[in-house]
Amino acid sequence: MQQTFVDARPASATARDPVVISAPHGGDIIPLCFSDRISGCTECDWNSWELAEAAWEAFDRPALVGLRLSRLKLDANRARCFACDDEAAFSVHDEYHSAVEAACAAAVERFGWCLHLDLHGQSHRPATELGYLLTSEDFLMEDAALDAAPRESSVELLLSGPPESGRRRSALTRGATSLGALLEARGFPCVPSPRTPAPVEAAALEAARKAKADIGAAHGPPAEEAAAATYFWGGYTVRRLGVPASIPPHCGPLPEPARGGWARRVASVSLETAWAVREGA
Repeated sequence: MQQTFVDARPASATARDPVVISAPHGGDIIPLCFSDRISGCTECDWNSWELAEAAWEAFDRPALVGLRLSRLKLDANRARCFACDDEAAFSVHDEYHSAVEAACAAAVERFGWCLHLDLHGQSHRPATELGYLLTSEDFLMEDAALDAAPRESSVELLLSGPPESGRRRSALTRGATSLGALLEARGFPCVPSPRTPAPVEAAALEAARKAKADIGAAHGPPAEEAAAATYFWGGYTVRRLGVPASIPPHCGPLPEPARGGWARRVASVSLETAWAVREGA
């Protein structure tokens, strides 16, 4: 019997919310027949899969897709051409993203729209980082400038509506009714949020750049000098679903029918959860 490395669970018949949960970095299966990756971060986001399952239960079992193959073998949150160093792992990458696509498409068909939550884990700060594809520099802007910035967030769908609705990008991502505000009201510190509207201070960002520190944690957890300037603002999966037109042809964008169809009704958020959240998953 062939081993499967993708745990894909369709939404239950009783699921009430248009939610799809994905967890690409919590896998612990390390088959010897797959070559190790030789570049990029290979560390597991410990307990992120367990957290995904807990969230899945709390949401009354919406769609859930998790990669059980270790990140040492495959990083499914990177474009296919950069995700692994083993031909056999490419098929797992395809299977994982096909399952996420199918789950999002089904949510849109059932509810009219979809909120995709991509669960990760980080240990460089005691707050969960919410990624909307807006950068550290974007969040250093005043609200009016952030609202008018040309960069498209991964939740632009939620801004749609008549002008009188007053929906603004700044309010959606760090305002009183943002996801960060709602989570903080339940005891989970977050950035961005009303309390911490900018995930990284300008001085910390400038110091890290002068030191040429790896603020993207490309090779593992950020070093001490980079931690204060590190903010994970969303990776490949969130970009592919939330802003599909931004994925170049060689990096495996969504098929054109999806981009012109159900993907127009998807909002996607990356959650880089703090260890305290995952520890008690």
